[in-house]
Amino acid sequence: MRRAADEMESLVKDKLAYARTVGEPYKDVILLYEEARTRRQSGDAIVGSILGGQKVSIQSHEEAEQQYWLALSAYMLISQALEDSALLDKKVQVRLQKKSKLDARDLFKVTSRTAIREIRQSGEYAQAQVDLAELWVKHTITDEEREYENAVDDLAATGRICEDGYWYCCPFQPVYKVENGPVEMGGRSIPTGHVFVWDYGEDGNPGRFITESSFGRADSRHYCEDET
Repeated sequence: MRRAADEMESLVKDKLAYARTVGEPYKDVILLYEEARTRRQSGDAIVGSILGGQKVSIQSHEEAEQQYWLALSAYMLISQALEDSALLDKKVQVRLQKKSKLDARDLFKVTSRTAIREIRQSGEYAQAQVDLAELWVKHTITDEEREYENAVDDLAATGRICEDGYWYCCPFQPVYKVENGPVEMGGRSIPTGHVFVWDYGEDGNPGRFITESSFGRADSRHYCEDET
C-alpha cells in the first residue's frame, strides 16, 4: 500500500502543480490533496519505525494500513476530479463535507485539555464559556479549518506532532510542535522542531494558519473583555 500511495502521488503531482496556478476552481481538490499527503506521511512514519527495527503494536500496523487506504481513496478521487471538472461539485464536495470536531455543539470543541483544566482551576470557566459562545456565533467555520483539525488529529495519533502548550486567546486551541518532520500543513512544509497553530480570529474575522520556529509565552489568557 505504501508503494501504491507513492505511485498515486507521482501520478497527480504535476497536474496538481498546474491546478495551484489556476487557483479558485481547484481549491477543493487542493485541500483534498493536502489531506491525502498528510495521511500518506502518517503511514510512512509508522512504516519507517517498523523498518528501523522499532517494535510497534498491532494497532500501529492497522493504523498505517488505514492511513494508506484513506490516502489512496483521496488520490483516486483527485485524479478523477482533475480529468473531469464536473466532479468538483459532486464527489469532491461530498468528500470534503465530512464531519469534524468543529461541527460539534460543544463550546470547548477545539480547546486544549490543558487549557480547560487551567481555566477551571483559575475560576475562569464561566468567562470562557461566554467568550467561546460569542466566538462560535460570529465565526464561519470553513472546510479548510475542518481539514486542519482532522489532519492534526491524524498526525498526533501517529506521533509526528505533539501538543506544545496552547494559544493565548479564545478558543485556547492547542499549539503543535513537529516531532518527526517535515509535515505538510496549511500549504507549507513544517520542519522538525517548529511549531504551528490555527488562529480562529476574533469578532468574526477569518482564521489563519501560523507557524514559527517557536512562539513566545503569554503572561495570561486573553479574553474579549480584556480589550475594553
